[in-house]
Amino acid sequence: MLARRKMYYSFLDFFKMMKYLLLGQQTLVVQAFEKKISEYFNEANVITTASGREAIVIALKSLGLVPGDEIIVPALTLGELIPLLKKEGYTVVLADVDEYTFNVTAKSISKVLTLQTKCIMVTHLFGVPVEMTEIMNLAKDKNIKVLEDCAHAMFAQANKKAVGLWGDISILSFEGNKPLPAYGGGAIITTNPDLISYANKVLGKQYALKFPILKKYIMTVVEELFLMSPLFKPVASVLFSEKFQVTFEKYYRGMNDKVRPKSRFTSFQAEVGLENFERYKKKQNENHDKKLLLESHLDLKKYRVQKYNSGDICSFYNTTILCDDAVAAKKIKAKLFKEGYDSGIGSEVIDSCDKYFEGTYQSQYAKQIEDRILLLPIHDGTSNRDVKSIAKLLNEF
Repeated sequence: MLARRKMYYSFLDFFKMMKYLLLGQQTLVVQAFEKKISEYFNEANVITTASGREAIVIALKSLGLVPGDEIIVPALTLGELIPLLKKEGYTVVLADVDEYTFNVTAKSISKVLTLQTKCIMVTHLFGVPVEMTEIMNLAKDKNIKVLEDCAHAMFAQANKKAVGLWGDISILSFEGNKPLPAYGGGAIITTNPDLISYANKVLGKQYALKFPILKKYIMTVVEELFLMSPLFKPVASVLFSEKFQVTFEKYYRGMNDKVRPKSRFTSFQAEVGLENFERYKKKQNENHDKKLLLESHLDLKKYRVQKYNSGDICSFYNTTILCDDAVAAKKIKAKLFKEGYDSGIGSEVIDSCDKYFEGTYQSQYAKQIEDRILLLPIHDGTSNRDVKSIAKLLNEF
């Protein structure tokens, strides 16, 4: 069974973990990783965090936002982001996305902009860059701050400029299936030294804890070994069934839905990140070629693929297509599973966040995309032969 996602792990990282547990936090290693990220972002200010979600919370506070302030957020994003922002006391406003790029646009943002808007949050969904020029012009005209969520988009470029350098402040994630994996953690990026000073002040009071990252490492290795084992298919057939899927999804998300304000990004993660940087930068091209191979064999009259501007460079996070409707997506998922290919649909992949607002919003395209989306098992562990086989199965449906 080929799993829908591939988590990064290496048995050699065991020795890095042992070194961390024995010697403790090596600040110079963390600084070296931050410098590596900074060099990529044209010497921008960079500081690492315990998670991408913690990076978002600190970044917003660095921008001067306080409880009650209004933030515009994409209607199609990770669902847990909405409760996180509400918990901080912010007023969250949803902007619908473009039906072809799956990203927010200046036009969709303008429709929900008010005099109370203090920040626009943009997400480069699945590694496809947002059209940033128009959004930045709008934000500048209205004197509104912009936070770029680049969790999916390390190494992506919009108009020959790295995503993460467009907004006032940006965040990264280093989770195991992200473009630059380091067993979790995140980073804040900004060219404004005044904004980074707040983050430094907050994070300077924290300590690198050993147990959380050890637990994360063990869970990642166990998960990946399970995904590659003969047990995965029979267990997945139960966990992803209609009876158990919602419960399992809630539990799985809950395990990863943690903001640990007392924990620092560790030197173990930094060492892994430094080792992975160039390797995973190259892997972006290899995985993107697999997506192009799929599209070249796919009947594009039956399925829609995520579009992006010509000249932009996309990062690789997930390979998704849109089916005719939710019923078709569900049937295709079952067919692929029978043939040995795990896939994901609906909120297993991404969330239309209207559900968090009890009828306040009707985000047409976000809802359509969530209903019709199909996540395909195309990643590091997928051969070109598998890509062609998946395309054939899809075309036969």
